[in-house]
Amino acid sequence: MKTPAAAAMAIGITVAATPLAQADDPWIAMAISDSTGQIQVSGGTSQADAEKNVMSACRKTISDCRLLASGQGGCVAIAMPPAHTRYFGGWGPTRGDAEAAAVANSGGGTVLKDHTHCAGDPAS
Repeated sequence: MKTPAAAAMAIGITVAATPLAQADDPWIAMAISDSTGQIQVSGGTSQADAEKNVMSACRKTISDCRLLASGQGGCVAIAMPPAHTRYFGGWGPTRGDAEAAAVANSGGGTVLKDHTHCAGDPAS
């Protein structure tokens, strides 16, 4: 049985690890090439800046890039719909919210494993 202090500490750790969007957070954006499946994630100081940065990064290697999601701070995720027709993105203030948005945007699809990115994540 956990003590109240241990439970509080575990809750505190969970809350501290969850990124929340703040007014001064940088923006995050995700783009994909439908022909190759190549995903790019980039940031910026504004929505337009983040979206421009991610599209430029994607177009360095392929031309059929499209924006999947963007938002201030928080996270972006990608999902594949049940029909496996094309990818859908979602943004949310937390990893779970971004994944839920991507699933909703895809009509009930599945989040792609290891393809949720949050503002402040180390570059891969």
